[in-house]
Amino acid sequence: MIEDTNESLAVETEVTQEQSKPTAPPPAQLSSDDFASYLEYRNKLDTIAKEIAGKYKTQIECRGGCSHCCGKTALCMPIEYAYLRWCYQQGRLQAPQTYAQGSCPLLSGNQCSILPERPLVCRVQGLPHWVRVGYSKGYRVTCPQNFKPAPSLESIPMEDFVDLEALNISLSRLNLTFCEQHGIKDASRKIPVQMIFDEEDALHPAPPQPPSDIKA
Repeated sequence: MIEDTNESLAVETEVTQEQSKPTAPPPAQLSSDDFASYLEYRNKLDTIAKEIAGKYKTQIECRGGCSHCCGKTALCMPIEYAYLRWCYQQGRLQAPQTYAQGSCPLLSGNQCSILPERPLVCRVQGLPHWVRVGYSKGYRVTCPQNFKPAPSLESIPMEDFVDLEALNISLSRLNLTFCEQHGIKDASRKIPVQMIFDEEDALHPAPPQPPSDIKA
């Protein structure tokens, strides 16, 4: 199971209160180095997800064109918003012509329009999930489109479940560090993923313009 304590995925974060917070750089000054830790974690997650998918390849029906797990609300933390927006500015992503209705707005013909760079949670969809309830309890769940006929979930080894809470904890740590480094005050903010294509940066909005004098 993908756990927060797993050495291959755990993210160690030290927050020093005495460390001064730098001024947020303009988006154009971001580089791939700013996302090195995030991408390292993403690569480890992809490796484990690929191993699990390969183990159950005859029972997992996820294919191109399937959007069953693409929910109506697609929100991301500041670090993933910043990374996706940076990819868009680098010409690695293209904005969809229209936004899908009733599902993830970045679907285009039931295909993910940002598939190579999609957020972490999207990268583990279709796999067996372990969903925690509190600190000691949890339950197993799989996509209803996969594992047909449905197996006894207890028959699937725990190491083959993705611990979604552990994933979110590690992502939150990466996000907190990123926000500290770039002067982003609201690290807990959730941003609609389609805003990566907006002209204005949601993390560094332009200051409001003073009202012009109104002459009679």
